[in-house]
Amino acid sequence: MRAASDPAPRPARARATAGSELEGFSLLWPGGSGKRAPHSLAPTTCADLDLDEVLRAIAGRDRRREAAARAVLTATGTDAETIAYRQGVLRDLLDHPELAARLGAILPLLAELGQPPQDGAADDWGVLALTRRATDLALYTRAVGELRAALLEARPRAEALRRLEGLLAAETASADFQAVLAELPSLREQLRQGECITVAINLTPSWEPESASIVGIGPRNAGKGTLIGRLWPGAPDQTRGVTPLRRTGPVDALRGDNVLFRDLRSLLETAAGAALSAISRLADLGAAKLCHLESEIAFYLGAANLCRRVQAAGLPLCWPELAPAAARETRIDATYNLALALRLLRSAADGRHRLVPSDVLFDGGQGRVWILTGPNRGGKTTFLRAVGLAHVLCGAGLPVAGTKAVLSPADQVLTHFLGPETAAAGEGRLDEEAERLAAVFAEATPHSLILLNEVLAGTNQLEAIALATEAVQGLRLLGARCVYATHLHDLALAADRINAAVAEADSPVASLVAGVRPPGVPDDGPAYWIGEGAQPEPEPDDGEPHATFRVAPGPPQGRSFASAIARAHGITFAQIRARLRSRGIGGDTA
Repeated sequence: MRAASDPAPRPARARATAGSELEGFSLLWPGGSGKRAPHSLAPTTCADLDLDEVLRAIAGRDRRREAAARAVLTATGTDAETIAYRQGVLRDLLDHPELAARLGAILPLLAELGQPPQDGAADDWGVLALTRRATDLALYTRAVGELRAALLEARPRAEALRRLEGLLAAETASADFQAVLAELPSLREQLRQGECITVAINLTPSWEPESASIVGIGPRNAGKGTLIGRLWPGAPDQTRGVTPLRRTGPVDALRGDNVLFRDLRSLLETAAGAALSAISRLADLGAAKLCHLESEIAFYLGAANLCRRVQAAGLPLCWPELAPAAARETRIDATYNLALALRLLRSAADGRHRLVPSDVLFDGGQGRVWILTGPNRGGKTTFLRAVGLAHVLCGAGLPVAGTKAVLSPADQVLTHFLGPETAAAGEGRLDEEAERLAAVFAEATPHSLILLNEVLAGTNQLEAIALATEAVQGLRLLGARCVYATHLHDLALAADRINAAVAEADSPVASLVAGVRPPGVPDDGPAYWIGEGAQPEPEPDDGEPHATFRVAPGPPQGRSFASAIARAHGITFAQIRARLRSRGIGGDTA
């Protein structure tokens, strides 16, 4: 019986095209490396979701790999087949740490294989091109062998990895590959014979250099040799040079105008003629077939490291079950903002940090358009980011933050968060917000995810509620999954009227609320703890309500608890008066 990791038998004609299949193969796209997602996250959305924190966790300090990871995470509209394809690769790397370690050891080889010629070297078939080509072929055969050996030993289950192993097997069995293995040793030996050039310099009677000639070409001089002994029989030690071997920088000997260098080039190309003829037959074998896998493997290894790091901290991750796109469904149990968790992990040495989870639900029964209200600094923005990052990670084939998840892939993730005013001259904040909101409706489809944070705040409350009500009616008609975080509590109270006004739509509008616990009531709800050290000091019983940071369906509470924040910053009138009096301002200071 054929082993699970053995490649399926291929007909002879298919073997002839194995190289081109390998060049077009991708570990990220089941349709090949030429396939791309139809949409990508806007830079503003990346900033709104704090995506850079996740990218840094995947890529470390490597800017090149961060750019490659960004290309994967910002690609939206990936279908269920692509997501499952990627999940399979990452599952294998998490289940087989030894495979991840071996692929990590191969990465530098793949990176070197993809390096372009330095100093603008010409792509001719001269001696320089010959040495570069021989080096590329040696790297390529080694990379193919080591990569296939790693896959054979791990026996992965992922479709992508099994197919890659099959393509590598077909490549190693090809006539070109076998020819390289047979001819490369002798070719490299021929090149080694030209690694050391011996030059004789004629001097004038006053010992000034007068002329020079090339008198020998041979293997690299390692500090010992017999040439001096032949030219100077009376030398005290005929096995060594007259002077020590000196290290020098690179010399552009074959490109200079010096006549001696031109003679040298002619000699080398004549000597390399046979090797050039042999290597020219192997023009179809080389780095282009394999080097593109370096960034893809690096992405998966970085994602695996991220998963291990998060789970080692006691935070749950789960593989989302994929629901049909038409269902427009999202269910995540006990999710949290992964970017915030990563930031807290970086500061874990400062003590313990509490991370509060919430459930997420989008469906056609309880709610697909949610109006989220709650106190200032109560976790609304954190919740929006948690929802957005979960869909971004799912689309990239990664597990999501939470204990259980069912997601319909989102074709786009569109955001509009309140930010610094950047309106054009002659326009105000409301103009800018209206323009961005109009752009959301111009791009979104029923399969999109829309996250709105404090939009339409650039006018008075009565007008804002009127404008927001019409926008939410449009969101219900659109049918996309949406969370609209706002301080307009009356907007949440109007959910039933909005549903009745757009009765033909199948996306109910409902109210979410960021919780608040009454004064003196301890918070004993579920939480994740990050870091070590003493428990944080309990919140003082100051007679004020405190945010629980948990988001759940429920009626709006009608208060934003801004007064508690004002007191915390010392800007109530009583606090301002006391401060001014302490400075001798504002009346009696006795």
